[in-house]
Amino acid sequence: MYEINLLIKISKSLQRLAYVLFLFIWGEVLFYFTNYSSPRELFYKAYGADGISLYLGSILFLIIILSVLSKRVSDIADRMKKTELKK
Repeated sequence: MYEINLLIKISKSLQRLAYVLFLFIWGEVLFYFTNYSSPRELFYKAYGADGISLYLGSILFLIIILSVLSKRVSDIADRMKKTELKK
């Protein structure tokens, strides 16, 4: 039972991390419409448009990977819980 609870906690942590990164991207959008500097602007000054696309693309890719991993871990925990209840 401990392993199942640990997997559920890991799944929730992955979901929360993906959500935080998603909020970070929206923070970048808000910074775009204000006078404050953001990491995106620093990348643009240093690397140009290619740097921004790599920066935002890598964060988006990480969000997708974390979401998929969270779903898989959650599915494994559910399967383990069902097999344990059948015993």
